[in-house]
Amino acid sequence: MQSEVSAFRHKIKSIIGNKDAQDLCVYLLVSVLTYKFSLYYTAGDQVGYNDAYRAVRGIDPLAAFEFYQDFISTIEFVHYSIIYLASNLSIDKNLFFALTNGVFSVFIVKSLRKINVNIFVYLFLVFTNYYVYVCYFAAERLKVALLLLLVGAYLARGILSRTLYSSAAIMSHVSVILLFSGAALKRLLIILNGWRHCSYWVLLEILIFLSCLALMYIFFSDYMLWKIYQYSDDNQFTLRSSIPLILYISASLYYSKDKGDVVLDFIPAVIAFAVLGGSRVNMFAYMIFLKHGLQYNRGVNWGVAVTSAYFAAKSVSFVRNVLETGQGF
Repeated sequence: MQSEVSAFRHKIKSIIGNKDAQDLCVYLLVSVLTYKFSLYYTAGDQVGYNDAYRAVRGIDPLAAFEFYQDFISTIEFVHYSIIYLASNLSIDKNLFFALTNGVFSVFIVKSLRKINVNIFVYLFLVFTNYYVYVCYFAAERLKVALLLLLVGAYLARGILSRTLYSSAAIMSHVSVILLFSGAALKRLLIILNGWRHCSYWVLLEILIFLSCLALMYIFFSDYMLWKIYQYSDDNQFTLRSSIPLILYISASLYYSKDKGDVVLDFIPAVIAFAVLGGSRVNMFAYMIFLKHGLQYNRGVNWGVAVTSAYFAAKSVSFVRNVLETGQGF
């Protein structure tokens, strides 16, 4: 009997220690669970997404894009391209995005494992975090954008591939620029500081970066101004709304060895908060905090623990709302 128990324990440990087995288990669990739960999420944001998914089927891409804009009110065309393809392949929408959720969760795991985050910390985030749930079920465009960023960060090696992934992420949800504009600013300052000794590859990096900014201005400037006006119109500045941002900045400064890196990371978020308010920015500020907090003691620290517990509790309310009203908010 003891030998059988010992063998079972050894098998469990070997599975936990096997990265491929971890990824497969996470993928299957998230895909199956989010598919089952998505059948209850029928209201809120999903009304527009479901209507758009049906509307683009069987018509030419340009006409379909007009229908897509009518239902979702965006010109960020990467998400559109994905749903146009999936819809015209007659793939069930809930199934398609459940499988996408599985891929999304696996790349969260891979990215956090890459920086040596504790296994229990990253699994807890994947299966209980409120903002992860929001991406699973409500924020489709944001999920696609974050997935592109994660895939790019994990797989991309060259300047061109990194830029392409980042650009595609922006063209799926422009707000993700808050997550890497601080790093881009840091990189730019380093380059400018030593520009006399720059290689041709670094100059190419600058050229690609500036070209992407120019293209974004050409194609997205009117849309971004409309979004800013739309969001800022409802913005109310209160001390309470600024508390999460202040706490995330303070905790990041405490946990990070590179204080300058933290400041540069949060500059875009602070500017966005001043324009758009906390409800639109705090999610990204939390992600920036995780970037720094998860690298301290492999994510086993009070900052990560307290915020993880808080957002796990919010996930319970999110699930209850879906079951009772068909939407999470």
